[in-house]
Amino acid sequence: SPTRISSSPVLGPAATGAAVLDLTFTETAYNWCWASVAIGTTDPTGTKSVRVTYMTELPAAFPPLHVMIREQGGESYWTPEGLPLSPGQYRSVTLPLTGFSAPPWSSPGNGVLDAEAITGVCVGVAAGATGQGRIVIAEIQLLPAGW
Repeated sequence: SPTRISSSPVLGPAATGAAVLDLTFTETAYNWCWASVAIGTTDPTGTKSVRVTYMTELPAAFPPLHVMIREQGGESYWTPEGLPLSPGQYRSVTLPLTGFSAPPWSSPGNGVLDAEAITGVCVGVAAGATGQGRIVIAEIQLLPAGW
């Protein structure tokens, strides 16, 4: 499915920067589209939760967004229940690491999400639905206990 990811200096809350994921899902296939953010030089040690600030412009028939955490070695963990769509307004959701689980297609590993091994966070959608839409990701944060 055609997808384009770009950045905008003004599409975030209060005219701040954001990543923009424009997508078109076709009728003939199961479609998925993920934006992946590497943690770069951030030290993930002590991370207890992930906070995502986002907005959606997706057809109502689309399923919830998913958040996935990637570890060194390729193991992935996701939120199987997903995040609700947030049409036209920004929403911040904090997800405790204890709510993530390994999907069946994840690379084999120890089966336990290890905060110290986090290399990136992905936000996206997977569906058999058709249509065009947009996911705007304003911020992804790794949070310690107490946030």
